[in-house]
Amino acid sequence: MSNRSLLNPEKLPAVFSEDSPADCKQLNFLIENCLTARQKQIIVLYYYQKQTLRQIADILGITESTVCRTKKRACKRLAHYLYHTRRELSNDEDTHL
Repeated sequence: MSNRSLLNPEKLPAVFSEDSPADCKQLNFLIENCLTARQKQIIVLYYYQKQTLRQIADILGITESTVCRTKKRACKRLAHYLYHTRRELSNDEDTHL
């Protein structure tokens, strides 16, 4: 599955969106680089291809509960990286004042 064409600001899930192109790029970078292959696969299938948890489980040959847990971990990981990245950026801005 090629994720390059799926990860663009126009298809960003509303759950993560803050309507800023910079935020979209940052989130796409994090999806590409900070998630495991399975987490990325599930995020793409769920948010970008609009598959249900049951459909994803059938596609990947795993249980629906595993899909749910993996999706939650991926979202938690993305939130963690977004928070810390923004915090670092705001600290950098403060030092330039």
